[in-house]
Amino acid sequence: VDKEAFFNIPFPPVIDDHFLPYRTTQSFTNLAHLKPSGSVMLGMNSNEASYFLLYSLVSNASFVKDSEAFPVTTEEQYFKTLLKILDLEHHMRPDLMKFLAQYTHFEYKNYSELPNPQTWTRMLEEISSDKGFKCPLVEFAQALVSSNRGSQNRLSLRNSTPRTYFYEFAHRTESLPWPRWMKTMHGQEIEYIFGALFSPLFMNKFYGFTKPEMDLADIMMTYWANFARTGNPNIMADGKSIRTSQDNSSETASESNCKWPHSLPMTYWEDFNEKTESYLTLDTDRISVARKPRSRPCKYWNRWFPALMQHAESISGSCPRKK
Repeated sequence: VDKEAFFNIPFPPVIDDHFLPYRTTQSFTNLAHLKPSGSVMLGMNSNEASYFLLYSLVSNASFVKDSEAFPVTTEEQYFKTLLKILDLEHHMRPDLMKFLAQYTHFEYKNYSELPNPQTWTRMLEEISSDKGFKCPLVEFAQALVSSNRGSQNRLSLRNSTPRTYFYEFAHRTESLPWPRWMKTMHGQEIEYIFGALFSPLFMNKFYGFTKPEMDLADIMMTYWANFARTGNPNIMADGKSIRTSQDNSSETASESNCKWPHSLPMTYWEDFNEKTESYLTLDTDRISVARKPRSRPCKYWNRWFPALMQHAESISGSCPRKK
């Protein structure tokens, strides 16, 4: 995340060419510093940046008291916040930076929606989430499974890519006290993974959960425990596997002979690979397999926006930013 986009980070990571050998502007392609064995699980929440937007929108903090209100009320406020999110607000050539903001706005605008506080808030959240969280994560996952990774580095110990599992947590807890526009915030999956839903102490102190939410937590805890134990979220404690779609994945636990911790249906979690980029969407309504997470938005942030920014900088004569 760009440290100036939301708030200043006083102690950011230090690139020491040992523990952190790559800068964020460098390619992840080789990743030679990773261990030569093991699986990887990584994922994102649907609205990663909504919590951090509060820092950018703090001047309009009155919306926090109304769960149905939106923090952006005018188009002027929307574009001002957008420039801050893009880390462009103090550039020496504001005319060029406004062009980049307009181009980004065009990329995310839904022309079936009228301009209003709801659409402005939605776009700011999507832009922030994609730029600062989702697309860097997707790029990292793609690098992990790339068949070219480490091929040019003689120190790389891998002959094959690690088995990688990717997820998107898409459920907003119904009793969550935060404003509704924030939806599935950063970190909200933690209470499901670690079973806070089954803690009377947590529920008495904070908020409660519905039966579908408790079922979702049960399933997620099973996936995570399987992965921690075996490196594969589909392999149960007794060594048997969740069935694939070809093997009738809708079969419930009680219908199979596996020693499941519950009788809920489990979906086979396909690995994220170079060909399919499969990932698991986790929600109370449905747990399903999807493909190519944030494909078009991530092309914008990883390819098009940097090219536009480079072109704008060349036009402006590479002027330094105001301090």
